[in-house]
Amino acid sequence: AKYILQVVGDTEVTAKDTTTTSKKEVKDTNDTTGVTSDWQNTADYDIGDAVPFKLTGTVASDYADYPAPYYFAFHDKYVKTQLGDPQNVVVIDPSKYTLNVTSDGFDVVFNDLKQTAAQAGSTVTVEYTSELLAGANVGSAGNVNTSNIEFSNDSNNDQHRGKTLDDTVI
Repeated sequence: AKYILQVVGDTEVTAKDTTTTSKKEVKDTNDTTGVTSDWQNTADYDIGDAVPFKLTGTVASDYADYPAPYYFAFHDKYVKTQLGDPQNVVVIDPSKYTLNVTSDGFDVVFNDLKQTAAQAGSTVTVEYTSELLAGANVGSAGNVNTSNIEFSNDSNNDQHRGKTLDDTVI
Protein backbone atom coordinates (compact mmCIF):
# COMPACT_ATOMS: atom_id res chain seq x y z
CA ALA A 1 0.00 0.00 0.00
CA LYS A 2 1.11 3.52 -0.70
CA TYR A 3 0.05 4.79 2.74
CA ILE A 4 -0.04 3.40 6.27
CA LEU A 5 -3.04 4.43 8.39
CA GLN A 6 -3.77 4.23 12.08
CA VAL A 7 -7.48 3.94 12.81
CA VAL A 8 -8.35 5.39 16.22
CA GLY A 9 -12.11 5.53 15.93
CA ASP A 10 -14.94 5.45 13.44
CA THR A 11 -13.67 6.23 9.99
CA GLU A 12 -14.93 6.24 6.45
CA VAL A 13 -12.97 4.44 3.77
CA THR A 14 -13.54 5.08 0.08
CA ALA A 15 -12.95 2.06 -2.09
CA LYS A 16 -11.07 2.32 -5.34
CA ASP A 17 -13.94 2.64 -7.80
CA THR A 18 -12.27 2.21 -11.16
CA THR A 19 -9.53 0.03 -12.45
CA THR A 20 -8.22 -1.01 -15.82
CA THR A 21 -10.88 -2.70 -17.93
CA SER A 22 -10.73 -4.56 -21.24
CA LYS A 23 -13.16 -5.46 -23.99
CA LYS A 24 -12.88 -7.44 -27.22
CA GLU A 25 -15.39 -7.01 -30.05
CA VAL A 26 -15.96 -8.10 -33.64
CA LYS A 27 -18.01 -6.69 -36.54
CA ASP A 28 -20.34 -8.81 -38.67
CA THR A 29 -21.06 -8.31 -42.37
CA ASN A 30 -24.29 -9.71 -43.79
CA ASP A 31 -23.41 -11.74 -46.92
CA THR A 32 -26.76 -10.97 -48.57
CA THR A 33 -27.10 -7.23 -47.93
CA GLY A 34 -23.44 -6.27 -47.43
CA VAL A 35 -24.40 -4.30 -44.32
CA THR A 36 -21.75 -4.30 -41.58
CA SER A 37 -22.83 -4.22 -37.93
CA ASP A 38 -21.43 -2.10 -35.17
CA TRP A 39 -18.96 -3.74 -32.74
CA GLN A 40 -20.47 -6.77 -30.96
CA ASN A 41 -19.61 -10.17 -29.38
CA THR A 42 -20.39 -12.56 -32.25
CA ALA A 43 -20.05 -12.61 -36.03
CA ASP A 44 -20.56 -14.93 -39.00
CA TYR A 45 -17.85 -15.09 -41.69
CA ASP A 46 -16.79 -17.41 -44.50
CA ILE A 47 -13.41 -19.15 -44.79
CA GLY A 48 -10.95 -16.69 -46.34
CA ASP A 49 -12.74 -13.55 -45.10
CA ALA A 50 -10.86 -10.83 -43.23
CA VAL A 51 -12.53 -10.56 -39.82
CA PRO A 52 -12.35 -7.12 -38.10
CA PHE A 53 -11.63 -7.08 -34.36
CA LYS A 54 -11.33 -4.30 -31.79
CA LEU A 55 -9.60 -4.44 -28.40
CA THR A 56 -10.39 -1.63 -25.96
CA GLY A 57 -8.74 -0.87 -22.65
CA THR A 58 -9.71 1.81 -20.16
CA VAL A 59 -6.85 3.28 -18.12
CA ALA A 60 -7.39 3.22 -14.34
CA SER A 61 -8.54 6.43 -12.61
CA ASP A 62 -5.45 6.44 -10.34
CA TYR A 63 -3.04 6.24 -13.32
CA ALA A 64 -1.45 9.60 -12.38
CA ASP A 65 -0.34 8.11 -9.03
CA TYR A 66 1.96 5.67 -10.81
CA PRO A 67 5.51 6.62 -11.75
CA ALA A 68 6.91 5.78 -15.18
CA PRO A 69 7.29 3.19 -16.56
CA TYR A 70 3.63 2.12 -16.59
CA TYR A 71 3.26 -1.31 -18.24
CA PHE A 72 0.08 -1.89 -20.29
CA ALA A 73 -0.28 -4.87 -22.65
CA PHE A 74 -3.13 -6.37 -24.65
CA HIS A 75 -2.91 -10.18 -24.85
CA ASP A 76 -5.06 -11.61 -27.64
CA LYS A 77 -5.43 -15.40 -27.77
CA TYR A 78 -6.93 -17.60 -30.48
CA VAL A 79 -6.37 -20.94 -32.23
CA LYS A 80 -3.80 -20.43 -35.00
CA THR A 81 -5.48 -22.96 -37.31
CA GLN A 82 -8.70 -20.91 -37.13
CA LEU A 83 -7.45 -17.32 -37.48
CA GLY A 84 -4.41 -15.89 -39.21
CA ASP A 85 -1.92 -13.49 -37.68
CA PRO A 86 -3.16 -9.91 -37.18
CA GLN A 87 -3.15 -7.64 -40.23
CA ASN A 88 -3.79 -3.90 -40.60
CA VAL A 89 -3.10 -3.25 -36.90
CA VAL A 90 -4.01 0.29 -35.80
CA VAL A 91 -3.02 1.54 -32.32
CA ILE A 92 -3.38 4.99 -30.71
CA ASP A 93 0.34 5.86 -30.71
CA PRO A 94 2.17 3.67 -33.25
CA SER A 95 5.68 4.68 -32.24
CA LYS A 96 5.30 3.63 -28.61
CA TYR A 97 4.20 -0.03 -28.69
CA THR A 98 5.60 -3.41 -29.69
CA LEU A 99 3.60 -6.04 -31.58
CA ASN A 100 4.63 -9.59 -30.64
CA VAL A 101 3.10 -12.50 -32.54
CA THR A 102 3.03 -15.56 -30.25
CA SER A 103 2.25 -19.25 -30.70
CA ASP A 104 -1.33 -18.71 -29.51
CA GLY A 105 -2.12 -15.15 -30.61
CA PHE A 106 -0.37 -11.81 -30.27
CA ASP A 107 0.45 -9.06 -27.77
CA VAL A 108 0.44 -5.27 -28.14
CA VAL A 109 2.82 -4.07 -25.44
CA PHE A 110 3.32 -0.56 -24.10
CA ASN A 111 6.43 -0.86 -21.91
CA ASP A 112 5.64 2.66 -20.69
CA LEU A 113 2.13 3.88 -21.44
CA LYS A 114 3.12 7.25 -19.94
CA GLN A 115 5.10 7.89 -23.15
CA THR A 116 1.78 8.09 -25.03
CA ALA A 117 -1.20 10.47 -24.91
CA ALA A 118 -3.07 8.16 -22.48
CA GLN A 119 -4.50 9.73 -19.33
CA ALA A 120 -6.49 8.44 -16.35
CA GLY A 121 -9.83 7.14 -17.62
CA SER A 122 -8.84 7.36 -21.27
CA THR A 123 -9.40 4.57 -23.77
CA VAL A 124 -6.63 2.71 -25.58
CA THR A 125 -7.82 0.97 -28.74
CA VAL A 126 -6.30 -1.66 -31.03
CA GLU A 127 -8.10 -2.56 -34.26
CA TYR A 128 -6.98 -5.31 -36.63
CA THR A 129 -8.19 -7.95 -39.07
CA SER A 130 -7.44 -11.67 -39.16
CA GLU A 131 -8.21 -14.09 -41.95
CA LEU A 132 -10.64 -16.89 -41.12
CA LEU A 133 -8.63 -20.00 -42.03
CA ALA A 134 -9.65 -23.42 -43.37
CA GLY A 135 -9.17 -24.97 -39.90
CA ALA A 136 -11.95 -22.83 -38.43
CA ASN A 137 -15.03 -24.40 -36.87
CA VAL A 138 -18.08 -24.09 -39.10
CA GLY A 139 -21.51 -23.73 -37.52
CA SER A 140 -22.75 -22.96 -34.05
CA ALA A 141 -19.56 -24.09 -32.26
CA GLY A 142 -17.81 -21.05 -33.67
CA ASN A 143 -14.25 -19.97 -33.05
CA VAL A 144 -13.74 -18.63 -29.55
CA ASN A 145 -10.97 -16.14 -28.92
CA THR A 146 -10.15 -14.02 -25.90
CA SER A 147 -8.31 -10.92 -24.86
CA ASN A 148 -7.15 -9.39 -21.59
CA ILE A 149 -4.89 -6.59 -20.44
CA GLU A 150 -1.88 -6.91 -18.16
CA PHE A 151 -1.06 -3.64 -16.39
CA SER A 152 1.01 -2.04 -13.62
CA ASN A 153 -0.98 -2.31 -10.40
CA ASP A 154 1.40 -1.30 -7.62
CA SER A 155 2.44 2.35 -7.51
CA ASN A 156 5.40 1.40 -5.29
CA ASN A 157 6.80 -1.32 -7.55
CA ASP A 158 6.68 -1.15 -11.35
CA GLN A 159 7.30 -4.92 -11.59
CA HIS A 160 3.96 -5.83 -9.96
CA ARG A 161 1.22 -6.38 -12.51
CA GLY A 162 -2.46 -7.18 -12.54
CA LYS A 163 -4.62 -8.69 -15.25
CA THR A 164 -8.17 -7.95 -16.34
CA LEU A 165 -10.68 -10.71 -16.77
CA ASP A 166 -10.72 -12.37 -20.19
CA ASP A 167 -13.25 -10.99 -22.65
CA THR A 168 -14.40 -13.42 -25.34
CA VAL A 169 -15.87 -13.14 -28.84
CA ILE A 170 -17.05 -15.90 -31.19
